[in-house]
Amino acid sequence: MYVMHCTWKYKNWRDLFSYCLNNANKFRIVFPGSMAQIDPNNPLGEGKKEFLNLKDIEIKNATNTKDSIQVEGVLGKESRDLLLKFQEPSFNGNMSHLWNFSIQKDDVFSLEIQDFSVALLTSSENYIKELEKTGINITNEWDKVTEQR
Repeated sequence: MYVMHCTWKYKNWRDLFSYCLNNANKFRIVFPGSMAQIDPNNPLGEGKKEFLNLKDIEIKNATNTKDSIQVEGVLGKESRDLLLKFQEPSFNGNMSHLWNFSIQKDDVFSLEIQDFSVALLTSSENYIKELEKTGINITNEWDKVTEQR
């Protein structure tokens, strides 16, 4: 697993996020409160209304966050566009507008964002090599973390 603590400081963040987003087939996003609770003053809930309006999503209680919901679905054009829209500020030196989400492709890779700006990339070494072939090198700028069990 690789970790980047401030996504907006990583020079290839837009390229990496776009590449992963275009190759992912699922997403998961966490929002505070219930489906009915939309607080426009809570930055953790930004995008909640838009994601809840997507078709073919599954909504359940978030597993690791108290009093929160988890929205999951297959990545299609509309959900990709929303993720890109809310992630856009991080490409310009600011924090993302999404608090906690992940995109993934089956068992190939998972890119998770926590606390708006901490990115965790879990993937095989083959996927890292695939990224490097496109000019995206994370091995020099991201911290490699070994998972403890």
